[in-house]
Amino acid sequence: MQKVVSKDGTEIAYDATGNGPGPVLIAGAFTGRAYFAEHAEALSPTFTVVAYDRRGCSAT
Repeated sequence: MQKVVSKDGTEIAYDATGNGPGPVLIAGAFTGRAYFAEHAEALSPTFTVVAYDRRGCSAT
């Protein structure tokens, strides 16, 4: 897990894995980045996959 701080100071957690061009996986309203763990693992040999927690749903 990595974190980025938005302009308003909100911390947003994300995972980035793999190499190559990157899809961004966006979780729905009631899920977080962990929802995409299997998908990210499957795509990571070909892509840099980024999955993040939405504002207010972060692991931080």
